[in-house]
Amino acid sequence: MDCENATRFLHLYLYGELSFDQEQVLEDHLASCDACRRHLDELRALHALLEPAQTEPPADLVQRCRRQLHERWQAAAARCTLWRWFGIRPAWALRLATAAALAVLGFLAGRWSVPVVSEPPPDPLAARIRFIEQEPGGKVRVSIEERRRRTLSGRLDEEPIQRWLLAAAREAADPGLRLDSVELLRARAQQEPVRRALLEAAQHDPNPGVRLKALEALKPFAAEADVRETLARILRADENPGIRIQAIDLLIEHRRRDELVGLLQEIVQQESNDYVRLRCRQALQELNASIGTF
Repeated sequence: MDCENATRFLHLYLYGELSFDQEQVLEDHLASCDACRRHLDELRALHALLEPAQTEPPADLVQRCRRQLHERWQAAAARCTLWRWFGIRPAWALRLATAAALAVLGFLAGRWSVPVVSEPPPDPLAARIRFIEQEPGGKVRVSIEERRRRTLSGRLDEEPIQRWLLAAAREAADPGLRLDSVELLRARAQQEPVRRALLEAAQHDPNPGVRLKALEALKPFAAEADVRETLARILRADENPGIRIQAIDLLIEHRRRDELVGLLQEIVQQESNDYVRLRCRQALQELNASIGTF
């Protein structure tokens, strides 16, 4: 990328409107070009000065405009009616009728095409997360895409950081973001919202790597009822043999014989994967239980 193209992209870069590839090319150019870096710094300073002056339009602006248009149209229609009664030349009558018709069309078009909006629904949180990384000293950095990119930095136990990590673990389209979020949240797995997010990820995340990472995060809590129920569902339903074997290992660690024997016997009879079936057989032997039900 040359300086001319870089200059054209700088405003879009500041507003977060470039694709990942375009950002990477521009950042590579900025790393080697002092002039473009100075230009970028100047633009940032200008944006910082303009930021306080930016205003949002009133929420009722559309309704007010519509109401004023309707009132003016009614007034114009009333005047046309009076003029017709008191006499007016045909050419002027035609012009007035045309103007009234255009006003009506504009009003109706606005009514049908512009929805009444009191407050736009917020975008899903995770759709605006660009990257997550851990910083020295136990802090976490989350880069958020809004009108322009914003970066938060703080400890895992701080509410904004944890809220964005939970959103990324549940909703981020990028499996790498979900994996990073689950890895960071494992340090807070004893908290109820984090535990729920990890249980959901272990069962329902479409990426097997994320599901496996969530299982690893739940390992210290494998003796608790909600985790064991989730492990049993994973053992019955997960399509990945490696994840099902991991679920067996976590269930066996706490050797609750009455809870496990029937489940393992069921899996042995129904399982098509040789490795999973073999691990179930081994687990039943460790529990001194028969392979089949009698």
